[in-house]
Amino acid sequence: MVDEPAGKTSGRNRPEDRLGMSIGVLLIRADAGPRVGVGHLMRCLALAEAWRQRDGEVVIVSGDLPDGLAERMASVGASSRIVSAQQDSGGWLGETAAAQDAAWIVIDGYGFGPDYMAAAGQSDRPVLMIDDDARHDGYPVQALLNQNLHARAENYADKTDAALMLGPRHALIRGALSAWKDWVRGMPVRANRILVTLGGADLGGHTAKVIAALAVLQQRAPDLDLQARVAVGGANPRLNALREAAADHNGIKILFDIKDMERQISWCDIALSASGSTVWELALFQTPMLLATAAPVEEPVAASLADAGAALVLGRLEDQNAAAIAAGILALADDPARRASLADAAARLVDGNGAARVVEQMLAISNARG
Repeated sequence: MVDEPAGKTSGRNRPEDRLGMSIGVLLIRADAGPRVGVGHLMRCLALAEAWRQRDGEVVIVSGDLPDGLAERMASVGASSRIVSAQQDSGGWLGETAAAQDAAWIVIDGYGFGPDYMAAAGQSDRPVLMIDDDARHDGYPVQALLNQNLHARAENYADKTDAALMLGPRHALIRGALSAWKDWVRGMPVRANRILVTLGGADLGGHTAKVIAALAVLQQRAPDLDLQARVAVGGANPRLNALREAAADHNGIKILFDIKDMERQISWCDIALSASGSTVWELALFQTPMLLATAAPVEEPVAASLADAGAALVLGRLEDQNAAAIAAGILALADDPARRASLADAAARLVDGNGAARVVEQMLAISNARG
């Protein structure tokens, strides 16, 4: 059994919550779905929660929303709005921010380039861009957040004058998970509880291969008594096929559109994960991680965690076969010292306060702007 963790605005919005006033409206632009995954939107939900905790209002604008995500937004007190591809532009977003009298605009997504950012900023509202890889030639915004371990100020040299918030100290982790920040993981001699999480959409369709690997592991090590939970995100279009693939294997359970990720992470002994935003949630829970990559943007994330001693890296999922994945899991399952070392290193990377820290810096920037 898993232990429980311890314990409308009017006028131009100002971050005056210290006087008991609302900090205003936060307008977030982020997408989710089978083509882009759900990571951008989920980390924005963490920021929305932190903004709401300071008595602010949140409006999230998206081009598409898989079933359940609008409900998640509502559960944190955020409202949602769909924007069509024809309507969507930085200028439209800026106009919407002005109409909402927004205090800040937040943009998260690889397709929003410098022109989009600049047009949004014409509203005279400060803009926060959430980034992962410094891919753009410029970032004409007031604040830039890259929560990854490999983020460096020099990556943005000559690209922006924005205030930089870099590294997992700023990792956007939702409140339900942050509430467990003082929880301490046990370390069994032999690990048999495996959590598989390859993202909200699993864009490469690799989950079936991992299920096959778990079946191989059951055959190779029947005495392990493998108990595996495979997280299938709400934007994954292959749910029925994955359920069929797992149906004949006792000990392999499909979990669809998980709402209690904190319980699943605290349950497992090892996580086999894609190298997206979930790694920071796993790190908070001192989870021994076996990381794989499904897209180029994930590769430096995995490499930096490996360099920090906080994860082992399988490599690109497209290059792995079921036998190799099974061997990687079994080797880590049988090595408690290695798991303990990974857990200790991961725990040093995040403290669960990243979203609140980002909001504090946003408010400081607003105050400096006057």
